[in-house]
Amino acid sequence: MEIQTTQVSQNYQNNVTSESTTKVDKVFENMINEDGSLKISLNETELKKLSYEEAKELREKLEENGYLKKDNNENQLYSVGNTLLSVINFTNDDDFNKTLFETMKTKENPGLYLDEVKHNIEYEGGNRQFPWPTISLDEAQGNYTPFSNEQYKNLDIQQFLTNIIETYQELLLKLPSYLDREETQETLDNYKELQKNYQEKQDEKKAILENLTKNNKQNPLINITE
Repeated sequence: MEIQTTQVSQNYQNNVTSESTTKVDKVFENMINEDGSLKISLNETELKKLSYEEAKELREKLEENGYLKKDNNENQLYSVGNTLLSVINFTNDDDFNKTLFETMKTKENPGLYLDEVKHNIEYEGGNRQFPWPTISLDEAQGNYTPFSNEQYKNLDIQQFLTNIIETYQELLLKLPSYLDREETQETLDNYKELQKNYQEKQDEKKAILENLTKNNKQNPLINITE
């Protein structure tokens, strides 16, 4: 009976893996032109149907087939409108990347939301004069230093989320004339939700690790001889 149960479980996992792979293959084929080049498209509808794990598989498939240069993946994907794929390796924190990916999937324009996040990361890093959506004239003319891929990868996630939430809370209190209260409140709520979802993933991982550590602890009675 145990053997049959195990076999059913294995068959189920194989079917799930097969369906997922087929799904990724289909999206991959839709991203390639007839001449074999990568499509330049701002429509990420197909990518929104993928889970984070499937998107990672798709990105790996693009890399393996030579469509992405390993030293410039994020910029390449971002430039052709595949912003959902560009956040797979956005930071060195996979939990945050997944949280950001899942949040972007809910947005009508994922790329615009990513622009906002990048802008605010640069603001908190001292490279922007104002938080999103305000852009100084100098910045609009390109006279500022954007973050490098390496800076994004080494981002202190917790510090950024804490700081940006405090920033929008202060904006709501003062509310400059050029800002809309409802839109500012919505932005604040979005970052609070992002922080909440990220923390849940962190807590879940911590609980799993603690459980593994607990189960792997050697029983002190084992070494006691009769």
